[in-house]
Amino acid sequence: MRKMISYLAFLAGFLVLGTAHAADDIATIKAEIEAIKSDPERYQAVIEKGREAADFCQLCHGQDGNADKPGVPNLAQQNPVYLTDQFNKFANGEREDFTGVMQSLVNTLEPEDRMALAMYFADTSLKTLPYDSVKAKAGKAHFQRVCSICHGADGLGKEGYARIAGQRQDYVVDTLKMFRDKDIGKWRSRESSMMTAYVTGMDDQTLEQLAHYITSLGEGIIAD
Repeated sequence: MRKMISYLAFLAGFLVLGTAHAADDIATIKAEIEAIKSDPERYQAVIEKGREAADFCQLCHGQDGNADKPGVPNLAQQNPVYLTDQFNKFANGEREDFTGVMQSLVNTLEPEDRMALAMYFADTSLKTLPYDSVKAKAGKAHFQRVCSICHGADGLGKEGYARIAGQRQDYVVDTLKMFRDKDIGKWRSRESSMMTAYVTGMDDQTLEQLAHYITSLGEGIIAD
């Protein structure tokens, strides 16, 4: 019993330490991005550098970050802190694309190029996508009760969380199913006990309704 308690205490401490390290990484990225934005000339140079790097991404995500391939997320107007963090995770192996494409491409970029790419996509405009208003209305309550906790009431996210407002429905559904069903291969490198706990018990219909509501939130971004 004592061994079990000691183990649980160690595990809790390990998780807290890991969370602290992740928070430190996010804080560092945020500070670097804010420093770049504070210098207009440097900011424009970084955006241009990111635009050049985006040539690698256009086949799947589109040159402007608006993907037209099924199952591929839009990167336009994505949170640059979140996106830089994800690029870094692909580079160091914390996150994996089961096709291997993302790891290969990201590892051709230096850390400053990854940040430039993230800032470029953050600077592009998200295009609105069609959605079913009836399904979106049904998904609103689920979003407000669960998703808004981390991603915000407007779906714009913050710091280490993704902007999901206006995201493609197919990508949202696929991602939520991955967390719910613990899809081996896809889920392995994106394991999240929090996400799994939130979507466990949700049927496919609920996930689809959520996805339509999330897509509908993109209209708010365009309006702003």
